[in-house]
Amino acid sequence: EKGLVSIRKMITKLTPFEVHSVASQSVTFTAGSVTHVTLCILLCCHALRRCPQPKIENRWKRWQSLVFETIRMFQNYRVDANDDADLLSDMLWSDFVVPSCLQVAQGLPSEAIRLPLFAGLVGTTTSLMAKTFVSLSDFEASALLEAGDRQYPVRIDRPHRTVIRICDESIFEQSLESVLSQPWRTHSESYSDDYEVDEDVMYLRRKNDLGWWTETAHCHERAAGMSTSWNSVGVCMLAMSSFRDRALVWDPLYVWTEWFPHVPTIFEQVHAHKMSHLLPVAMEYLTQLLATIGTGSLPEVRSNSDGPIAPFNTFQQLTTLIMVQSGERDGESSDMLATKREIVNLMKSLLQRYPPENQVSIVRKLIHDCPHPALQAKLMDLLRGVLFDPMAADALWAYIGTYIKQLRHGIDAETKALTDLSDIVEKVELYVGAVTMLQLWCMVRSEMPRNIKLETLQSFHGALVSSLNKCMSDSFGSPDDEYYRLFLLEGALQHLMDVVNDASRRNQNGIPANNDDDDEKPTVDKANGTGAATATATEMTMTTQDSDNETAKVGKGEERGTKRPVATSLQSQNEPEEGTEVKGGGDRPAVDRYAVTEGDADIFNFPDGGSDD
Repeated sequence: EKGLVSIRKMITKLTPFEVHSVASQSVTFTAGSVTHVTLCILLCCHALRRCPQPKIENRWKRWQSLVFETIRMFQNYRVDANDDADLLSDMLWSDFVVPSCLQVAQGLPSEAIRLPLFAGLVGTTTSLMAKTFVSLSDFEASALLEAGDRQYPVRIDRPHRTVIRICDESIFEQSLESVLSQPWRTHSESYSDDYEVDEDVMYLRRKNDLGWWTETAHCHERAAGMSTSWNSVGVCMLAMSSFRDRALVWDPLYVWTEWFPHVPTIFEQVHAHKMSHLLPVAMEYLTQLLATIGTGSLPEVRSNSDGPIAPFNTFQQLTTLIMVQSGERDGESSDMLATKREIVNLMKSLLQRYPPENQVSIVRKLIHDCPHPALQAKLMDLLRGVLFDPMAADALWAYIGTYIKQLRHGIDAETKALTDLSDIVEKVELYVGAVTMLQLWCMVRSEMPRNIKLETLQSFHGALVSSLNKCMSDSFGSPDDEYYRLFLLEGALQHLMDVVNDASRRNQNGIPANNDDDDEKPTVDKANGTGAATATATEMTMTTQDSDNETAKVGKGEERGTKRPVATSLQSQNEPEEGTEVKGGGDRPAVDRYAVTEGDADIFNFPDGGSDD
């Protein structure tokens, strides 16, 4: 206490420049405690508070340097400190450092450089928010999830209000939306060539470019070595906390353009830091964002797009979380199973925000980039929502046809036997998914799609049955590894043959396909492709891990290995080559980030009361 009294008496006799100099030198040359560093930063803030008001006319460059040096001191000794005094740092920054710096900034003349000051203030706040995110407790995560119209936890709300206060200063001519647009700014501009240009020339060229300060000029000498970089996790936290305070009159596409680029970051951090207690928070954020945009109203996205609103990174993060949940089999509980179902539902909902034809190209790229066969089958199931949509028919059956084409190429032309069982086993989940899609289509339409040839499936089914019988009867040979997985594909093909045979008998007897009096006709939800065939489809697409110790049920419940005669009474159809894309499915020009048009929001209005889920 006596020391504080002595300091108070001393600083009244010193100029603000002298007080700031003594405090900064004390921190630099003395290895003090947290209390010592905090006291020195408070002294610097006191010196800034003594700046001339309302305008600084003399030595304004020196006052500007004091602001930069104070922020740099806080960054070096409080933001990067490895201690548990995060709440103290938040209070020191929000209640003392920021107000003092803003007071000086308001008095600076127009020729002062304000953009690096804005970048430094916001960047330091985002760094504090990133540290807060990593250290959130279960209680704080629950409070963040259940905040609703109430105030967020103090460790989240304080830096959020600080950024709003900084953006509200008219001297910076910036807004909260300019902060949230950081993913767009860093994606659209390239600063890789700046290092080859003279530093002074580059400063004159880029000094009014906020992206340059946040991405390249991190510790520029014109800003006294202060860091102006922004933490992407902190910006993401800011987006989450500001989403509920947005103006409700904003266009939904603008809201999506501004807030969706932050979604992959939050899921990536949840996975990287294994913070399962924050997964519900991330999922709720995406759910609320999806609720603002209509079904099918997002602009088409190209398969090679890597822009901020491209959904591929988000899908990748969600599938990674499914794999993580599936890998924890020892501790799997009903909550984990519910979480996996919620993640899959989020993926379906996100996919349905795009045009039907574009959904096919999105899933096609996701399957191509996914290295896990079981996950590939789950991704293919996402296409059931557009199975009966005429807008997606050409692209969908062209894609399904590629797998039917692969099955045809797996048959030897002379021996009519399968040439490479190992390759078929490797992709059996995808083949089962393709056949199941055909089965669901035929159950409703009583006919094959017009670019899928039935003879190919008949030939492959016969060759597959022969190969399986040979594997089971050959007591001297050694069958391929995991050959039993082929029974899943054989069962799917047999069920498809039964469905087509039944449709043929109906056509021969003159029975309409949509006869409501026919009790044998399965009821199928056209929007989701589910109904009477759901159990069979699920049974046939079980993963390898679940089928290792179980007998795979195929067809109509027959035991594995039961030989079935190949159907020969199916009527062949003269169809185009499977996999032939009639039209659609091609790349479209890139969509400008703000020049977007709202599509038809009612594209999933199927008959029979199908839902758009």
